[in-house]
Amino acid sequence: MNKLEDLLKSAKPSVPPLPTDFSERVMTEIATLVVESGRSGINIFNFITACFLLLVGLLSVNSILFEVQMNGSLELLSFGTRFLADVFGYIPFDLIIPAVLIVALASRMMWASKAFKKGIAAVIVSSYLVTGVGGAALAATGMNEKILDTLIKDKIDWPVISWFYRERARFFINHPNFSMGRVDKLDNGFAWIVTPTGREVKVELPEGRVVKKGQVIRLAGSDDNGIFKGHDMNFCHPAKAQRYYHHMPMMQHHMNMQMNIKEHRQMMKQMTTTQ
Repeated sequence: MNKLEDLLKSAKPSVPPLPTDFSERVMTEIATLVVESGRSGINIFNFITACFLLLVGLLSVNSILFEVQMNGSLELLSFGTRFLADVFGYIPFDLIIPAVLIVALASRMMWASKAFKKGIAAVIVSSYLVTGVGGAALAATGMNEKILDTLIKDKIDWPVISWFYRERARFFINHPNFSMGRVDKLDNGFAWIVTPTGREVKVELPEGRVVKKGQVIRLAGSDDNGIFKGHDMNFCHPAKAQRYYHHMPMMQHHMNMQMNIKEHRQMMKQMTTTQ
């Protein structure tokens, strides 16, 4: 037994001689490391600013996607690539460019905050993924449609927000070879459709195609003396197409106001001529 103890003791490393101020030196080194780590810690201002800019970028992506959904440009793609060149004219580049710059600045500030131990390229890619995927998810929740309904029905005015949802996020397609609308009347191969802008258009249906009142259709064709002759036609998804008509009450109100003003001017003109 004693031999075993002697063997263990012989295998145990010996303690090297230590200076008398060894403990003080250790504490000094620890204090130095704490100070240096504090200096190289997270920059709170840059981090908070970067998070705020990422949130703005996320909302910007949501707005871009919602405007594209609402302006009707995606309907042009239902006929393949024949209108592909025209689609680019409806892409809101004036919103896309600021959104890209905002996310780029957010990425730079996130990197400067030292919140993540990644390369700047990884931070930039992550930032664009967060805003892109997050903005697309936000646009798919139906939140935009609820805000639009509230603003139009309740006539609420919120700075910037009201302007965007009422003026920008609305149907804008005006193409000589494309027409779209809800079927209002039918008569022997002809249909009268009401466009999302409130205009009534008489269309000649493609040969052999049948539609029902209330359906929303889109046609590729050409105008012939005020009648749109459809060469190709397909149906819109009822729920998705309905969003284009959210502005109809407001647009009808504006049309009625213009008619009243016009009638008032005509009445004043008649009164002036009779005098």
